[in-house]
Amino acid sequence: MKHLSSNTKLLIFVITLSIVAGLGVVMLTNNLNQNIEASNLAYALMVVLLFLGIIPPIWRYWHRKDLFEPLVIYPVIYSVVFSAPVLYEVYQQFSGKALSIPLLQREHLGEMEFMALLGLIGLYAGLFRFRSKVSALRMVPLGSPDRLIILRVAMGLALLLQLLGIANYGASNWFFGIYGQGQFEYGVAYYLLLASQLLAYPAYLSYLCIRLSQRCYDIWMFLFPLIFAGLFFWQGGRGQALYFLLSSLVVVNYTRRRLKFQNIILLIIVVITLFVGSILSRQRTFDLSLLPNSFWDTIGILLGEISWAGNLTTAVIALGREVIPLQYGITYIGSIVNLIPGFVFGTNWARLIPPPSLLFHRAYAPSVTDQGFGFSILAEAYINWGIFGAFPVMFVIGSLLGYVHKRIATGSYSAIVMYAIIVYQSLWYLRSDSLAFIKSVFYSAIVLIFVEFVHRLGTRHIMVGKRHSNLLAKA
Repeated sequence: MKHLSSNTKLLIFVITLSIVAGLGVVMLTNNLNQNIEASNLAYALMVVLLFLGIIPPIWRYWHRKDLFEPLVIYPVIYSVVFSAPVLYEVYQQFSGKALSIPLLQREHLGEMEFMALLGLIGLYAGLFRFRSKVSALRMVPLGSPDRLIILRVAMGLALLLQLLGIANYGASNWFFGIYGQGQFEYGVAYYLLLASQLLAYPAYLSYLCIRLSQRCYDIWMFLFPLIFAGLFFWQGGRGQALYFLLSSLVVVNYTRRRLKFQNIILLIIVVITLFVGSILSRQRTFDLSLLPNSFWDTIGILLGEISWAGNLTTAVIALGREVIPLQYGITYIGSIVNLIPGFVFGTNWARLIPPPSLLFHRAYAPSVTDQGFGFSILAEAYINWGIFGAFPVMFVIGSLLGYVHKRIATGSYSAIVMYAIIVYQSLWYLRSDSLAFIKSVFYSAIVLIFVEFVHRLGTRHIMVGKRHSNLLAKA
């Protein structure tokens, strides 16, 4: 065992763990409460999914000490998201509450969990294909004076995009309507807003890194993302707040310094404090005697929120292929084609090639016109290739995350921000569709390319100015 590489040891560990988990599942399913209506298969697969999605990343972090490596962060969140429907059903049974999932969907929970397990295997396959060595990753210095150019441009552009994105909910609809001639399925400002969210935080943080002392920087490192996350939470974007917070810390982890264990513990304490505060605020009182019941209710609310992607995937499976026939990759092609603005050819691509969320909307609730349903990465894979479609889709996501993370080894600040954007959007993709994912990454890349272009122009101007000053000094 001493002569084996760390990755080989990890693979042996995963296989051994799978065997142990499988034996444990057999024992568990034989002793399940018969009053719980979810199938034993769903419980068994849920246990395996949680084990394989959580234990190997912990093992990886223990040896690599990189919390935001894709082999660590993504499998954990993925497994929790698609295990949540079964966990939520257990919660409802033991709390004595009526089950919120229709019986028809509960009968297909096992298929959804099996599909999620296939997706997890595909995710690991993609991540291992482009795995990075932590020793090869180096921190990107942000203290050089010429870096102030890119930071100032980033701050100004991010502020403008934030204002336009927020105004897009009303004030600037006329502008983007004229620009797109009504051909955009989603407002352009929405995607620019997603790009600016990750652009604004590292830009401001890096500027403070140069201007402030080490202690002040450490304070701002935690305070600034919490402020942004709080704003998103206040606006109703709970998942968006969490994903943004994680992605912002990705930038911190690979720029200033690697996050230490003590800082992670401090952040966890802050999050728990905010969580308890949200529990008390739901009761409209600060009576600590209400905390136990409020805590249990809040756990149920969080499980219900997290289980949305899995429940929607289960609903798509329950509808059957007669309602939504197999698309054979058409939705992914349509998402790529949608990058072309509709006014270029005078047509709305989203109507020629409907996104998967629209297909589900028409099949599941055609009479509802004023409510969005979101979607799920596994649900889109199912309507394209069935249950086994989860493997290739998650393999592509894992390969993309691994490839971009590997480019951080070049010491490029752009690679770090792009990796943070991919992490953000791939996490959001768990409960959206390929149209939102591809467009968000595309527009984020455009913003990043523009900022880097201005930075290179500014750097060249500084170098020319220095040469001119040196020539004058010699003269």
